[in-house]
Amino acid sequence: PVVGIQPALRLAQTLRKDGQVLVMATPATLSTPTYKNLAHQYGERTIHLPCPGLMDFVERGELSGEKLHAFLKNLLARYQGNIVDVVVLGCTHYPLLAHAIQPFYPDAMLIDGSNETADQLERALTTQHLATPATAPGHITFLSSAGLDMAQRMSNLYQEALAQL
Repeated sequence: PVVGIQPALRLAQTLRKDGQVLVMATPATLSTPTYKNLAHQYGERTIHLPCPGLMDFVERGELSGEKLHAFLKNLLARYQGNIVDVVVLGCTHYPLLAHAIQPFYPDAMLIDGSNETADQLERALTTQHLATPATAPGHITFLSSAGLDMAQRMSNLYQEALAQL
């Protein structure tokens, strides 16, 4: 099954009060036909913000600092006057930057898009009888086309994030 960010956008709409939902995602994610179809349903209640370059901060291991703050300030400046109830972190990299994004929308709830996507994947695998009944602990295999050094850095970042769960 192919599962994308759509579950997080649906959840965000249910949590929205009087403000808007801000979806921060890669340009590629926001340009998919599936996302565009769902986004059309929510109209002006949703801000679809392409974030080119944001995941690069994570990949470089820059999870805080002035450069990141300035980048986010510039990226979000256009929407600072908007009332935002929910921010969807629509890339697997972005939850690692939640602490840097939250100050721009202190009253908004941040949603890690991967949680809802994982839940939908589990439902799809179960429905299609593809889920494994194994109860033993699994293992993680980290693959990357970005080279061994980058793969090791990303693996370390995600292992640190998993340890905090």
